[in-house]
Amino acid sequence: MRGMAALAALIVGLAVGAGCTWLFTATSTTAPAYPYEEIQQLNERLLTEQAESDTLRGQLVIEQSTIKGLEVSLQQGQAEIGRLQEQLAFFEKLLPPGPQGSISIRAFDAEVVGHLLRYRLLLQRNAAGNNLFEGALSFTAQGMQDGKATTLTLQAATRIPDEADTVSPALNGDISVEGESSFQLSFEQFNRSAGWLAIPENFIPQSLSVHIQEGNTLRVSRKIDITPP
Repeated sequence: MRGMAALAALIVGLAVGAGCTWLFTATSTTAPAYPYEEIQQLNERLLTEQAESDTLRGQLVIEQSTIKGLEVSLQQGQAEIGRLQEQLAFFEKLLPPGPQGSISIRAFDAEVVGHLLRYRLLLQRNAAGNNLFEGALSFTAQGMQDGKATTLTLQAATRIPDEADTVSPALNGDISVEGESSFQLSFEQFNRSAGWLAIPENFIPQSLSVHIQEGNTLRVSRKIDITPP
């Protein structure tokens, strides 16, 4: 009896061991050894983040280049401001302003170019603060017209022919008169003006006067002789 019991126990043990081996083998074959889908998702995420990083790095390089360019422009602007301030101080010392609030004509010249007068004008004003001078300038010419001494108010010339740039005394191209004889002024301390005036028909200018007005008040004027071409 004991031999039969031992044999039965041995058979049951072998059966249980075989069942466990089969279960382990089945479980091992149905479950993947590595999570492939999760790895693939992580790779895709890594590629996306790498692309975003490259984009941000490129934007950073562009912004750094822009900032560097702005810094260079700022330095150049500061240097130009310093240079202009030095020039201003030099001219103020060389050409001291008049009484407080006065307007001075520092430079004025003109030349005949065909049927035109080209003028250049530099004004200076002695005033504290940043308040503007609001006024106007006008030009009168003294000369001969039809054999008679005449004084005329000159008007601005527009649509100047290209030949005017060469200052050709033979300039006789198409000249348009703007009709304006008073030119508005608005400045703080210095004003540099240049332009063209139309010479009327049969008029030979001998001198030119510039007049600076503030409202109805004449502030300053100057007369220069005109050299014929």
